[in-house]
Amino acid sequence: MAEFVKICPKCGSINLGTENTHYHIWNCCLDCGYGSKTLGRKEHFFPEVSLEELEEVQNQLRIAHLKETTKKENT
Repeated sequence: MAEFVKICPKCGSINLGTENTHYHIWNCCLDCGYGSKTLGRKEHFFPEVSLEELEEVQNQLRIAHLKETTKKENT
């Protein structure tokens, strides 16, 4: 049976943590801050990815992030 890990959909990190605020527990990425309530964001979904697919998914997220960053810089 495959093992799964939660992954940040913004940066691809598996370095996730939790924040406790007002009786709620929020997931957040410790590398980019995605999902952090302290940054004024709403609760976000962190998908689970199999360890076998992890590297491929991380590479796809990096490519998508680079395209988005390049698009913003060119406008």
